[in-house]
Amino acid sequence: MISVLIGVIVIADSLFLFKAKGIYENNKVLSITTGIEFIWAVISIIAIFNVSFSQWQLLIPSLYVIHNIFGWAYGVYLLSKSPEALEDLTQFVVPMWYVKFCVSYGIVFTLLCILAVLF
Repeated sequence: MISVLIGVIVIADSLFLFKAKGIYENNKVLSITTGIEFIWAVISIIAIFNVSFSQWQLLIPSLYVIHNIFGWAYGVYLLSKSPEALEDLTQFVVPMWYVKFCVSYGIVFTLLCILAVLF
């Protein structure tokens, strides 16, 4: 059930970034939601190895971890192309195709979580 809430947070984060046209602004809400998402990725990794999931249920933490690894790797790649963004986050622009991907991922992840709870 908590994963459903995490999925909604991913959607909200992505929509916030979409509204800002991909410009990553440093604010409290974004910092808190990003922190929650990171903590959930760590919890998901621990759960994969310590909780007995059915194959269907295992899909949820696995997809979340894969999404986070991809997101962190892509973020590092973007920062390597514009290191000045480390000094001023308003210069850090996330491509809109990736923002749209994250919105889509959040929706699919949330729906999968709901299905896992129901079945």
